[in-house]
Amino acid sequence: MKTKSILLFCILITSSVFSTAQERNESEPKYIILIPDLNDNKTDFIQKAGIALMFHDMKPEAQAIVTISQAEFLMHKGFDVRVVSPAPLSVDPEYHTFDELWFYLDSIATVHPDIVTLDTLGFSHVMHLPIPVLKISDNPQLEEDEPAILYDGMHHAREPVAMECCLKIIGYLVSNYATDPVVAQWVDYSEIFVVPCMNPDGWNYVVDSSLVYPWWRKNLHDNNGNGLFDPYFDGVDLNRNYDFWWEYGDPQPSSETYRGPAPFSEMETMAKRDFILTHKPVMSITYHSYGEIVYYVKYMGYSNSPDWALTYTIANQIAGMIPSLGGTHYFAGAIDGTESQSPNWSYQSTGTLEFLIETADVFIPSGTIGQQVAADNLNGALYLLERAFKGGITGHIKDAETGEPIAATVRIVEIDNELVAPRTSDSLYGRYDRLLLPGTYTVQAFAENTDTVTITNVEVGSDTLAVVDINLLHVVGMDEQAGTGLRNKLIVEAYPNPVSDQVTFSFKLLEDNYVTLTIYNSIGQQVGVLVNEKQTRGTHQVQWNAQGLQAGVYFYHLSPTVNRQPATGKIVVVK
Repeated sequence: MKTKSILLFCILITSSVFSTAQERNESEPKYIILIPDLNDNKTDFIQKAGIALMFHDMKPEAQAIVTISQAEFLMHKGFDVRVVSPAPLSVDPEYHTFDELWFYLDSIATVHPDIVTLDTLGFSHVMHLPIPVLKISDNPQLEEDEPAILYDGMHHAREPVAMECCLKIIGYLVSNYATDPVVAQWVDYSEIFVVPCMNPDGWNYVVDSSLVYPWWRKNLHDNNGNGLFDPYFDGVDLNRNYDFWWEYGDPQPSSETYRGPAPFSEMETMAKRDFILTHKPVMSITYHSYGEIVYYVKYMGYSNSPDWALTYTIANQIAGMIPSLGGTHYFAGAIDGTESQSPNWSYQSTGTLEFLIETADVFIPSGTIGQQVAADNLNGALYLLERAFKGGITGHIKDAETGEPIAATVRIVEIDNELVAPRTSDSLYGRYDRLLLPGTYTVQAFAENTDTVTITNVEVGSDTLAVVDINLLHVVGMDEQAGTGLRNKLIVEAYPNPVSDQVTFSFKLLEDNYVTLTIYNSIGQQVGVLVNEKQTRGTHQVQWNAQGLQAGVYFYHLSPTVNRQPATGKIVVVK
């Protein structure tokens, strides 16, 4: 974190007339200070002295706005007090108000209708203000066969730098689309969504109250139901309201980090939830302040996430691209895995790799500094658009018989586990996207009423996406095969599939029949005959041992001699 030197603080102190913390002179200039290494006892002492604290999300520290005499009082009591900057007296006009935000976004959509649409993500919980979402793509009115990427900001009302970061992304993309081929490629081949302000109610309160201190953080949920806004009791921390270990969040309504009465109790978080579940972005950034840290998902509760090495690598890359106010750059850190925050939930529920970036060195810096911080974050934001097209696997999953797209589950055998929902293909195009570190992987795909296909030895490099298209064979259960459209077709089930040693074939005959069940390799050579005789009416099972065969795809053919269509399918042998 960027802080002024102790020398500067001493100059400030010696230039003023001191008084005790209780004898506060309201005419004194005020400063933002940082107090690190807080615990419950220290916090109680400071607050009893009449100094309100604004706590950091993930560090044992807080900021406060104090007079010089209050700062001297804390130092005299042994606190480590660091001056950060003069305190603003009101919201700097360089920050967009909510009305100005809508006007700006509407103007962008009007000037660039070929690549921009403006819509609402949802509505705020109390004032029912629309939460704007801007889509940037070459056909923005359509849902295209392209990966989705999301940027959002301002879950917390006192973090307007987050909103300005989002606006810088929008401005850069629309301004350079016509002249920069790299930007054109990003826009043409992805669907980019930007939600600058997740908390319209809270931001309006901060602006309308002329930055009343302590700066407001939550939304305006009426916690006690009395119909009046009580800043000492009301409001929900939107970034503690997601359904990931919500039960471990702060249950006190008066707390700055109050989790809310239930997971997704707030209309704001419900709106993002529905978006994530619908679009399943490949990657996402949610902007906050302060700290100059790029947080990545490492912990899922008390266990490491399956993709933590990947998320750390990407977070570290982003951090190195963002200059800090102190002259170095941001750094990567693991987000707390026991709090109901957006990145953990987005990753757990859909596999979206979401990063939380704490910008700036105070919650609300001056407008000039805020705009600088937003501009400094741009390269890190654009890296997501670059990274989405290299280092991973993409493809389409379709029905092997009809060619229609299938909404299927896609697993990376070496990585995925029960902690995180696997990535899925969409039902409109059958497209799936999965980012990975360079290496060799096994890809597995399956859907309801289909076989499972396993593709081994998929090579993933660092500069391109490996394309793995998969066709799934539709399998009808035994209780379905008597339907009128299937009565003339034999149905065969094979389990397990893929198989490493022994597989069991099951089939049902509606009358006595002479059948053959034959296995072929991928070039059509016969490798086994399992049945070649008359079978009676009813269900039959036969086993096949594949231990002596090489790994690969094999085909089975069940052929009757009377009144029935043959049944075919494939078996994947793995070693």
